[in-house]
Amino acid sequence: MFLQSGSEDWLGAAQKVYEKKLNHFANFELVAIKTKSIARDQKNIKIAKEKDLILSKLTDKDYLIAMYEKGKAFKSSVQFADYFKQKVEMPGKDIVFLIGGSYGLHDDVLKRADQVMTLSNLTMSHHIAQSVLLEQIYRAFTIIKNLPYHNE
Repeated sequence: MFLQSGSEDWLGAAQKVYEKKLNHFANFELVAIKTKSIARDQKNIKIAKEKDLILSKLTDKDYLIAMYEKGKAFKSSVQFADYFKQKVEMPGKDIVFLIGGSYGLHDDVLKRADQVMTLSNLTMSHHIAQSVLLEQIYRAFTIIKNLPYHNE
């Protein structure tokens, strides 16, 4: 799995916590893709550079779930866990979650995605999105395994 990352101290702490938790369920790897800072008026150049980096890291065995504000919304964590369980059980596929940077994802990345989903109708930074996504992946595993974490 991979997510776009940042350098916030609190995010690093959250990443470590969830990396440890998630490795109990699957081989989990957090991969940061970072391009150089660029002026706001050159955001299309930044998105294109990120696209090249992202697509270069993906393989045919990757099932890409791209996080995008206009993607599929799940009505509950249980619904997401049901979806996630189906994907985890796909033979020969690695699930890859992708969160774009502050300018979003290039259309070519969205076209490559096997699923485009959203965490919320609200706008949030990619740092917050990453924390929420990591927690929801962990929650999904605990629901799938019927462990006492999620309360209905």
